Amino acid sequence: MDKSIIILTILGVCILINGSVGNLSRKIDRLNKKLDKLLEHNGLSLVEKVDKELEEKLIQFLKEGKKVKAVKVLRDEIDMDLIDAKEYIDRLDENLK
Repeated sequence: MDKSIIILTILGVCILINGSVGNLSRKIDRLNKKLDKLLEHNGLSLVEKVDKELEEKLIQFLKEGKKVKAVKVLRDEIDMDLIDAKEYIDRLDENLK
């Protein structure tokens, strides 16, 4: 009896934590979209190092369905960490659609 109460309590806590993480994730996504709009409105970018030639190369990879290759090339060319490179490529890919 005691074990079942403990298990149910742990399960309930896990469900609450999962819901909180989901809410935080959605809030972060909304904030990122707002930040992108503010930066675009003011003519700014978080990634200034990507020149037109590199961006065209990345777009070509995306059109060919080579998203992982695009992330790798971006990381290699401007020494960007994986998370930032993936987010940049995801935004670039979203803008192409």
